[in-house]
Formats: sequence, C-alpha cells, structure tokens
Amino acid sequence: MPRRLPTRALPALAAALPFAAALAAPAQRYEGIAHALRGGELLYREVHYRYAAEDGARHLVLYRCPDAGAFARKLLHEAPSPSTPDFDFVDARSGYREGVRREGTLWHVYVQDGTGAPLRSKQLPVRAEAVIDAGFDHYVRSHWDALGRGVAHVPFLLPSRLGYVDIALSDAREAIEDGQAVRRLRMRLDAWYAFVAPVIHLAYTVEPRRLRAFEGIGSIRDGDGRHRAVRIEFPPAARTEVPQAEIEAALAEPLDGRCAT
Repeated sequence: MPRRLPTRALPALAAALPFAAALAAPAQRYEGIAHALRGGELLYREVHYRYAAEDGARHLVLYRCPDAGAFARKLLHEAPSPSTPDFDFVDARSGYREGVRREGTLWHVYVQDGTGAPLRSKQLPVRAEAVIDAGFDHYVRSHWDALGRGVAHVPFLLPSRLGYVDIALSDAREAIEDGQAVRRLRMRLDAWYAFVAPVIHLAYTVEPRRLRAFEGIGSIRDGDGRHRAVRIEFPPAARTEVPQAEIEAALAEPLDGRCAT
C-alpha cells in the first residue's frame, strides 16, 4: 500500500528542522514550543544547545514534557560537513533510537523500534547533495537564493527507513509578519504518490536566516506511538548565551520514560 510511505517518511524529516541557528561562541541556548495543530494544547518543548567541542561543532536537544521533565535527547556532530552530521536520538518512553555515523566513505545507519526490539543497521553510499537530519537547516540557508528561484530536489537520509527519501522544497514566498521579513517554504515528498503525503510548511526569518515556525506532522510521537500534527514556534527572545556547565548538565540529565505527550 503506497499510502503508508508518506506518513512514515515526512515525520522523520521534521526532526531535522529545529536547528535553525548559526554556530555561536560562547554556547547558545534556544527553545521550540510545540502545540497541537488542532486544539492548541502544549505538547512538549525542545531545548536546543549549540556549542563548540574539540572535534567540531555540536548540537544538543532535550525534548521536555509540559511539566519540564526530559523524555528524549538528540546529539549531533557537524564535522566534517554541516549538511551531513553524525547524530544519535533516543526516546526513553518507548526505547526508540536512531542515528547515523560516518565510516570512511559510507554512512552507518541504525534504528531500534523500541525497548527489546533488535537494532537494525545498514551501510549506505554517499549521494550528491544529500542531507542528514539537522543538515536540512544548513541546506536551506546555504541554498537561500536558489530556493527563491524555483523547486529544489533533495535526497534526505532517513534512519527509520535505512535509506534515502527524495523531498521537494517549493513555493518560496516572502512577506512582512509582525514587523519582520519572513520567507515561507513548502516541503513534501518528491514522488508520484506525493499527493497522498502530508505537506510541511516552514517559515524562516530573512535576517538572520532562522527557522521561525514549523507546521505539519511532527517527528515526536505521542504516548500511543502516533505522529501528531503540530505547530512549533521558535521565539527569538528565548535565545540566550549559557555557560558550559549548563550543557554538561543537559548531557547528563536522566530521561523520564513515563512522560506522555
């Protein structure tokens, strides 16, 4: 049944989108606030840290319950290419885990569907102009002018599928919203069955080029293991500089497997 593919593929792409900031020194902290697209209830918060390590730029994300407990963590390593970072993600509620690790000229891709499930893995060859997870944000910013002129076709590596999914970015439009110049983009699967796939809408501020809002099927599942339609907003006022000690605490914080979103 081809209708199943889009609903599994697009939510995984959404996990790449919240990393919309240039590397700052000292370390920077910012947040994404996720509400249900229907009903508007607060589902979770994403707390993002960007910082420099000896082996290159790092991204850390803690996914927090409405009551502030952390239930999932993602850690990314940009070197040597910000478009194709190594990363590892784990959700303590279900035991779901996925990630990518560079091994020479190949990528080692892995996924575990939950606690007790086998860890599945595969080695994949590099594809030209490929994007991995948070590398999507770097792709948007580095192809800004080209995206304003037409449709872009991007191979996206998805650990949940142990392979690539082709996506299309289109309909770049700019407008003034709340006194700020904003560019809107539309993302969907680049395939004949795309008409059955949910569309994801993105809004970037023009200066600086940062993700302002995401709207569509999200990557974080609810307590029943289902993907939900969400709107995630990234308030500019929530961006602050933080000491290294706060990052170390975020890396060491235990995850709460009882959290339900």
